[in-house]
Amino acid sequence: YPEAQISLHFSADVQNTGFRNPDLRFEGTNINIAQAGRMSAHVFANNEITTTIFNILKSGFVPSVSVIFHSSSPENLFHEKSLDLKGRLENGSINIPGTALSADHVYGNAEISRGILTINTTGASLKNSKLENGRLAVNLSDYPDFPFNGSFFLHADLSELPETLSRLFGESLLTKEMSLVHDIRGKAEIRLDLRLKTGSDTPIVNIRADRCKISGNYERIPGKIDLENLSFTYSPDQITISGLTG
Repeated sequence: YPEAQISLHFSADVQNTGFRNPDLRFEGTNINIAQAGRMSAHVFANNEITTTIFNILKSGFVPSVSVIFHSSSPENLFHEKSLDLKGRLENGSINIPGTALSADHVYGNAEISRGILTINTTGASLKNSKLENGRLAVNLSDYPDFPFNGSFFLHADLSELPETLSRLFGESLLTKEMSLVHDIRGKAEIRLDLRLKTGSDTPIVNIRADRCKISGNYERIPGKIDLENLSFTYSPDQITISGLTG
């Protein structure tokens, strides 16, 4: 990895019984995430933490990163709660856990503290939709009922709505109904909240869309539909539509 630069520092208290309070630090610049993932697969083979991290962070560039492993005993030095990481992500690609969605051209900050991976984005894209900012938090440790949660604010291209909902919900009543909608055009400001419970493979999804302008054809209604100033909210037990003009 000729462009990457990494420095390493290790310290520990030496006692008659062995090492105590080990501290291992890496400082890196110009890190290619895909290359780092391949390297970690060899260095940290079968390590669930690094596997999870690089299943989420697929590619991109890290101008600088600080990685610290600190523990009171050598046995726990590489425990997930012994890891602290802070880095900047540029032009990254991220898989969103629990869904078939991925974000590209991601810019933001990533950190790991006390077994939680947090990614705060300042910009990204979901195909033709632009993500203004977002936050993704993933449990790398053993906290109960907190595999991951995320909040994303999107300038959405509604032509991608049926495919996006299918990736979020799979086979559901909502996606079956959306399959009756064709030739969608429009824009909307959307907040998307995702939360995955322990033991579940399907995230809890909440959606709020404001200032929607949408047109298309719906098989249950003859003719073309043109709507403006539409507000839409979705939660697992309720759907609300308001402000229809058109």
